[in-house]
Amino acid sequence: MRGYGLAGSPTGKSQDELLVMLASAGIPGIGLRWQDPNAREELEIHWPEDTVTEVLQYVERLSEYSTDPTDIGWANSLSDWVQGRYGQCHHINCWPVGVTAHVAESEDSDALRSLAMNTEVIAYPMLDGVDPDQNWLSSPTPDGHHVFSGGGNIAGTKEWFEWLYADSMERTVSLYETDPGRFLPAYADVIESDEFRNQDLCQMHPHLLEKLEYVQEKIWGDHYGSVDEADISSPEALYMRHQQFYGGMVNRVVTDSMSVGEAYDWGYERLEDDFAAAQEQFGN
Repeated sequence: MRGYGLAGSPTGKSQDELLVMLASAGIPGIGLRWQDPNAREELEIHWPEDTVTEVLQYVERLSEYSTDPTDIGWANSLSDWVQGRYGQCHHINCWPVGVTAHVAESEDSDALRSLAMNTEVIAYPMLDGVDPDQNWLSSPTPDGHHVFSGGGNIAGTKEWFEWLYADSMERTVSLYETDPGRFLPAYADVIESDEFRNQDLCQMHPHLLEKLEYVQEKIWGDHYGSVDEADISSPEALYMRHQQFYGGMVNRVVTDSMSVGEAYDWGYERLEDDFAAAQEQFGN
């Protein structure tokens, strides 16, 4: 098991990985910032060419140590991990640990139990020369991104969230049993609850619980929210996070269909177009 599994498919995991790389380079990954950080009323494009191209050059070099990047997305990266195809990859929280532990029990495999136990979790490293205090990682995109102000059933949405998160800890924990390790519980007391800790998989793989606690206490605690201005929570920013051109830039670089400079220019044009569409749809 060696090498890095770089996501190079045109959409999905590749865009998430690039956004994390850009944030760890000290800039807003989606290319937007507040015009006035104090007022926080209007966003503007900020995607410095020198930093973005440096990150894309890093992606290009990293692809040399990867199996075919164009074949790596969310789903197959997990199956690749279980099969031991590479030794490092970017993922959400403890998803590879949870998937490996789940497969280990379903197949009664000691080898996979060992792999699950020895899968370690660390924060994505900063770009050389960038201080960790300049990490632009902010609050992850919340569930329910389709609910915006002006929607037709805000009261019903609030009632649904209360039912989901407030009425019953067992009901809340059931959300995380379905896909263990993928999501960090939205509230700290969920991990600390008996209901969460007594899940079958956590009982059989206590290291999964330990790694989730590490993500919550250290990765989330030490690497998110370092830059106040990085909190650009708004419908426009949420809309931009789901655009596909970020992953398309990675794909064009790793397939040599564009140079790094060409990929930046191509991505910047789409950033302008999609931001204009976001402003038209969600602006004031």
